[in-house]
Amino acid sequence: MLKRVAARLKQTLRHEEQVARLGGDEFAILVQHTNPESAAALAQRVIREVGKPYHLSTGQTVCIGTSIGIAFAAENEPVERLIARADEALYRAKQVGKGTYRVSKADATVTP
Repeated sequence: MLKRVAARLKQTLRHEEQVARLGGDEFAILVQHTNPESAAALAQRVIREVGKPYHLSTGQTVCIGTSIGIAFAAENEPVERLIARADEALYRAKQVGKGTYRVSKADATVTP
């Protein structure tokens, strides 16, 4: 299932956007030079595409949901801190439920 989700993520992304699996069922999407509106649009696109049914070879159909944490890098911010802030935003999104995203900024955490 993770391979199918990864493939769907790759199909959903634009050429300049990159996806990586962090572990378990967590993926990171890396985007350079974006803004809050574009990041929100990307999150909504990913939520919509990942949420479409998956038709398995067994004849079963599986539907899954996703939660997304978004973090914008501050100047000279260590990658570890950026990932930690994205993870914090993801945790908050999961508290709300699947099909949601939350945004963390370097100076404060905000919701959409």
